[in-house]
Amino acid sequence: MPLIDAIVVEAGLKRSAIERIAVGVGPGSFTGLRVGIALAQGLGVGLGIDVFGIGSLQAMAAALPAASPGVRVPVLDARRGEVFVAGYAPEGTMVLSPCAIPREGLVGALAQLGPGAHVVLGEAAACLVDCYRSEETDLPDAAWTALVAARCDAPGPAAEPHYVRGPDVVLPDLPQAPLSVEPR
Repeated sequence: MPLIDAIVVEAGLKRSAIERIAVGVGPGSFTGLRVGIALAQGLGVGLGIDVFGIGSLQAMAAALPAASPGVRVPVLDARRGEVFVAGYAPEGTMVLSPCAIPREGLVGALAQLGPGAHVVLGEAAACLVDCYRSEETDLPDAAWTALVAARCDAPGPAAEPHYVRGPDVVLPDLPQAPLSVEPR
């Protein structure tokens, strides 16, 4: 919250000048997404403005210079030997829904996009394929998240977390608790 206040002050704005809030909705870490979305929704309610949920991969794709031809294929590290990947046409239309794939499966996923130019971007792709690298496209950037939201008509995309795989929580196999057994 102090960082948000500092940005508003630095920009010389009043809170009443804020028209909408953009928040990254993933894919990403479960906890990080929940905290960020909850904060954005709380601010939206407090200010009485819309909150727009923008995908992390979509923001990365939007950061690629407009002159770059072909499908934009942003790639993020998904941990556990996987990457998050999606595909967007130059005008922003999704052509490959965000998904988690094994790192070694990236080349195969690119082949499924079919013939035609495509530009892979993101630091997670650098060791896997030839890709475009820049500060704006290596990871999701708040500025590009905001710019994508600014281009959306209201009401914008929902600020709901976009998980592309299930949680990796494993319930322990414990014996029945002694207090949960009815006495005889």
